[in-house]
Amino acid sequence: MYIHPLLSSVPPRAREALVRLIELRNFRRNEVVLNVGDDIDALYCVGSGLLRVVVPGPNDATVTTNFLSPDDLHLGAPLDGPKQPSDLSLIAALPSSVYVMPLWTLRRLCESYPSVPLVLMQMQCRQMLALRKQIRRRTTMSAEHLVGRVLQELTQLAPEGDHAFDRRISQGVIASYAGLSRPMVNKVLKELEERGVVQRDGDAVHVRDDLAFNTDFHAPLGPDELAPPSRAPDHPDKDFPIDFGSRF
Repeated sequence: MYIHPLLSSVPPRAREALVRLIELRNFRRNEVVLNVGDDIDALYCVGSGLLRVVVPGPNDATVTTNFLSPDDLHLGAPLDGPKQPSDLSLIAALPSSVYVMPLWTLRRLCESYPSVPLVLMQMQCRQMLALRKQIRRRTTMSAEHLVGRVLQELTQLAPEGDHAFDRRISQGVIASYAGLSRPMVNKVLKELEERGVVQRDGDAVHVRDDLAFNTDFHAPLGPDELAPPSRAPDHPDKDFPIDFGSRF
């Protein structure tokens, strides 16, 4: 059975107790998972599909800062203190399933199993690094190379066969993520199609493998990178796992 890296060090009986507290929610394409201003009271983990992280921009516009693919986490508030409103939105770019863990449950996990906050920190750092790369690309690349990099990244985030991504990812989403206008993205896509770099086929958009557009932007963390090195699982109490039955 697959176990998310965040819970790999948690003993089986504790994971079984968590099942009662983690809620699985399903979202249609373009449905809001978390809205700006909503109180943050949970950790979100993508089970399937693809979410986009959206922040308000000037003149009522919005900007997609990054995507969350399966196993990615969103933790938008500290684990202690009063509730805080979200300063961003999570929107389903594709039909998606999301696991929702209450923050008080996550806090108890972190206090009881030292490997959990370490893995959580590593995953958060990877997301911050990816965001820094995207910001740098927006400011240094030409429109063609920026769109090409985004298309290559989508073949990893929303794959639809080899070197292809789900056609339901709209030009508007691509433009929002690339930081370009929709007419500019449309122009670049047409030029790439004319050169055979991009091809539409049924439910997929195929992107020719091109070194100029290759990206390691969202290379997933492997198990060895997520797990604490040379360390046994945290089992502080093998016979009596931590009680998740009540808040603090």
